[in-house]
Amino acid sequence: MQICDPKQNNMYHKIEQQLDVIMNFISQQQLLKKEIFTMNEAATYSGLSKSYLYKKTASRLIPFYKLEGKLIYFKKSELDQYLLSKRVVPLTELAAVLPLPRNRRK
Repeated sequence: MQICDPKQNNMYHKIEQQLDVIMNFISQQQLLKKEIFTMNEAATYSGLSKSYLYKKTASRLIPFYKLEGKLIYFKKSELDQYLLSKRVVPLTELAAVLPLPRNRRK
């Protein structure tokens, strides 16, 4: 029976971790190049859960495509528009357009 050197085992573990990071990076880069996403890809890209996306598609609150009544697809540009559709105006912009309150003397 061969006993593995702990230093060598640790080195292999570090290499495996680095490979995982590289593979995740490559997957993300490939995803960014796509124009049409599956449900899983849309969830990964948007950071939203699949169940949330299913709820939004069921209530037709997010644009999607359905191939032969089964598989759900999302167009990247439409998903981006949906993700950016509820902009919250920062106070600095509000202050620029709203009049300042006047000091009233009693």
